Amino acid sequence: MHILKLHPLMAISLLKRQFENVFHCSVVVYCEKRCAKDSDILQEAGFCDADFVEFPVDETQTIREFERFMEDQFNLSLELC
Repeated sequence: MHILKLHPLMAISLLKRQFENVFHCSVVVYCEKRCAKDSDILQEAGFCDADFVEFPVDETQTIREFERFMEDQFNLSLELC
């Protein structure tokens, strides 16, 4: 089982690295309809939680289902490819 570790002050580049390790694919994070910069923090991209979150990845979901879940759960717009 893979676990994503998220914190509102974490840089987008660290989130991308986690996705690349878990899904073996690239990720684009969107912040208010624009592509977020690697130096942006998750809070700027819409991550609402105030604390550190350890999030287990449901490996039975498709990538598109996971994208939608992340958008609903954490208010992050993602594109995995």
